[in-house]
Amino acid sequence: MTFSNLPIDIDALPRLEDAPLHPVQRRYAWLGLAVTAAVLLTLGGIARLLRDATAQPLLYDPWLWRLWAVAALILPIWVYFSRRSIAYGLRQHDLHRASGLLFRRHTVQPLARLQHVEEYRGPLERWLGLSSLRVFSAGHGSATFVIPGLTQTRARTLRSQILAYGRG
Repeated sequence: MTFSNLPIDIDALPRLEDAPLHPVQRRYAWLGLAVTAAVLLTLGGIARLLRDATAQPLLYDPWLWRLWAVAALILPIWVYFSRRSIAYGLRQHDLHRASGLLFRRHTVQPLARLQHVEEYRGPLERWLGLSSLRVFSAGHGSATFVIPGLTQTRARTLRSQILAYGRG
């Protein structure tokens, strides 16, 4: 048997940027905004109760409250648009996930290296009719990546398409 290591024309390869991507459901972004706002309001309320019940000088600092107000305005919006930036795509040989506002991150998982795929639905996701798909690569104990914010029908269809590749 002879060894060969032929060069590959990089310009002839399909471009990742040309792969069609599908955004996650908008409800997923609204869920993130609502949960973040609820947590911030709860923390602010607890701090306010502590401030009124104790004489801690740190809790009376107006700069701390201004910082909290800025975080309460910016963080939910950031979470909303971060979740809106998540997109996924399934190609013939791989699964692609993109996310990020300032720093765009692309993760590509070859279908031949997939070990299993599982559907996950937390209580809030179930309430909104959403699902997440966890993709596990061979040789990894944890998920390679998660595609959140899918409808239950879309998650099951995508999961069956991925698993069909492994049987074919």
